[in-house]
Amino acid sequence: MKKLKLPNLIGTIQLSALPGSPGSRDLHPTDAVRIAGLRAVKEARELKKAGFKALMLENTGDTPYFERSVSPETLASFAFIAAAVREAVSVPLGIRVLRNDSRAALAIAAVTGLEFIRVRGLMTTGAELLRERDRLGAEVAILADLSNDPRSFLRESGADGVIIPVGIAAETVAALRAANAKTKLPVWVADGVRDSFAREIQSMGFGALIESNHRAVAKAFKK
Repeated sequence: MKKLKLPNLIGTIQLSALPGSPGSRDLHPTDAVRIAGLRAVKEARELKKAGFKALMLENTGDTPYFERSVSPETLASFAFIAAAVREAVSVPLGIRVLRNDSRAALAIAAVTGLEFIRVRGLMTTGAELLRERDRLGAEVAILADLSNDPRSFLRESGADGVIIPVGIAAETVAALRAANAKTKLPVWVADGVRDSFAREIQSMGFGALIESNHRAVAKAFKK
C-alpha cells in the first residue's frame, strides 16, 4: 500500500436519499439514483472549481441509517454515483458509507478507483478490513475516527489517517498530538467544522473535512 498524501481541506458531498431509504419512497429507484448522481457531479465540479483538491462522498440522505451493513440497493446506487463523480473530476475522492459499513465503502472504492474511505470503530473492524484490502489489492487509504485511546489507536488500528469528530474531549486530542509526534499520521477534524474553528484547528497542525458552507470555511482556513 503506497502512502497517499491528501490536502488539509477535504470537501464533503452529502448525497440525497438513495433507493431503498425512506427519503426516496416517492421516487422510482432509477429516478432517485439519477437525482442524487446529478447533484453529486454538479457539486463535485463546483467544489473543484472553488479550489478543493480532494472530495468525499457520504450517503447523508439515507436516514435512519443501518448500524452496520447497508442494503444491496444502497451499495449499488452508491457505486454508480461514485463512478460518475470519478469520471467528472480529477481530484482524490473518498467515500463514507453511513452509519459505518466499512466493507461496503472499501468495495465501492476499490471498483470505482477512489483513493480513500472514512470509517468508525477501526480498532474492532480493522482485522477484517485490512485483510480485505490486501485481498482486493486495493490502493485505498483508510481514514479512521479516533478512539478514546489514542496511543493504542496509533499503534494497533492500521489507519492511514486520523479523523477527530468535533466535540471530542480536549484531553483525548492532547493525547493524540503527543502520541502522534513520532507516528506523524495526517489528522483531520470533521462533523461540524465551522469557519470560527479554523484558527484553532490550524494551530494544532490539523486539516478539516468540510460538510457545509464550504467556501466560507475554506476561506477562513486560508487566512
